[in-house]
Parts: sequence; structure tokens; C-alpha cells
Amino acid sequence: MIAGSYLARLETALEPDRAYRLGSSIYRLQNTRLGARHQHTLDTAHHLALCLIELNEFGKALPLLEKTLEGRLATLSAHHPDTLWTAAHFLRLSADVGRTVPGPFVRLTYDRLCGLFGKDHPVVRRLATLAER
Repeated sequence: MIAGSYLARLETALEPDRAYRLGSSIYRLQNTRLGARHQHTLDTAHHLALCLIELNEFGKALPLLEKTLEGRLATLSAHHPDTLWTAAHFLRLSADVGRTVPGPFVRLTYDRLCGLFGKDHPVVRRLATLAER
């Protein structure tokens, strides 16, 4: 299951539709075998949301990111890098589709990601534009 999930991730840039189909199959299997809040299931869910973004399916991606963020917060700490990545993608997409994003949550996520990965990371740079608003 893990290998299939990683293979789907590699396909995202070139074939997002194929990556989504493979990832969806892996996600259903992980949900059944590992549970919805297992780390590997949450990783695959996050990736599926990124595939949906590539496919311009923002209405499907946003709830999946939100559900994934809730799962990560329940199973990992708010400081965990995986939680922060999911939060960053959720906040960025929320803003992109016109949802109000809470400034303190944006700033906290940005500051924590900067501390871990520096200001030059592409996701951190995209989040910086929200943090500066």
C-alpha cells in the first residue's frame, strides 16, 4: 500500500488523473485495513487532495484537506511537519477559493514551517503571502 501511494505521488505532475485513480484505490484499501486516522492513510489523503488541486477540483480538495488536517491534529501534534504541511495547503486553498482564513492560524503555521524548513521552501513562500496580509 505504501509503495502504491508513493507511485501515485510520482505520477501527479505528469498524469494527475492517473495518480488520483491509483491513489483513490490505495486510500480505500488503507481506510479499510489501517483506519481513517492511520498515518499512511492520512498521507495518502493529503496527496489525493493535491491531485484534486492539479485537476482543478477545488470543491473536492478542500473538504479532503480539512478532514485530513482534523485527522492529523487528532493523531499528531500541531507542531508535527505533516500536520503543518496539511495546514499550509488547507489555508492556501481556502484563501484561493475565497474563504476567510484566520490570521493567527496562518501566522502560526508559517512561523512553524519557517522554523523547520526555512523561508525559501516553495510551500512556505506561498504561505508567506497569506501571513503578510
